[in-house]
Amino acid sequence: MGRYYRGGSEYHLSFRITYMVKWLLIINVAVFFLQILSRTAFGADYLVYYFGLTSPLVLRGMIWQPFTYMFLHDDLGHIFWNMFGLWMFGRDIEEAWGPRSFLTYYLFTGTGAGILSFFAGLGSIVPTIGASGAIFAILLAYGMLFPNNIVLLLFVFPMRARNVVILFGAFELWMTLAAGPQAGGVARLAHLGGMGFGYLYIKYGDWMRQRLPRIRINLGSRRGSSEEDWERFMHEEVDPILEKIGREGIHSLTWKERKILKKARGRRKAGR
Repeated sequence: MGRYYRGGSEYHLSFRITYMVKWLLIINVAVFFLQILSRTAFGADYLVYYFGLTSPLVLRGMIWQPFTYMFLHDDLGHIFWNMFGLWMFGRDIEEAWGPRSFLTYYLFTGTGAGILSFFAGLGSIVPTIGASGAIFAILLAYGMLFPNNIVLLLFVFPMRARNVVILFGAFELWMTLAAGPQAGGVARLAHLGGMGFGYLYIKYGDWMRQRLPRIRINLGSRRGSSEEDWERFMHEEVDPILEKIGREGIHSLTWKERKILKKARGRRKAGR
């Protein structure tokens, strides 16, 4: 895949990076170097044994493995393509959702893919590692949030993002049904699981969060010029965002704009 462009006939490469994407890249690369050190010093990758996903070991008590497996990678090509996908597609999603929601989505989908891989690998001693489940979930989210953005498939063929998602999802499903969930040493079910859990999160995440108990602290009403400040805040910051939603849709909002709307909703619910 290649870099996209949001309209027009030209393509360009942007090297910007967002906060959470940067830290996920750092963590994954750091763990990969620890794997290399383990192989060099001990002749074996003990991180894969203890933190990769091996179903019999999970049944023996290593219940953290469906979570930790996503931070391990097999070789340079494996980590490069996963981190490239994280960087290329994750930045726009983080800007739309904010760092916290983006990280929650990444960990939720990666763990969900790990749970499916656990059930698929019952009886197998071959470990599953890699962030591919979370990366496929990021690809799905990108296709749902920016369906008409153009992606250069294999750096050559321009396709709409939603069509790329359909193509990759159909290929993984076909390979899983035709050759099995571990075809070619690739955890196909983890890829499909990441996309499936990603879809559930996007469609029903707000519904689930609204039903979680929340603790609210009432600090009392503001006095003095607070009402004037609030009216100015609504006029100068909230109204332009509402106009942008009317023009471009809610998915066009940045993380900062979403925080402003969240602040406005919270004040309104508190009765101002």
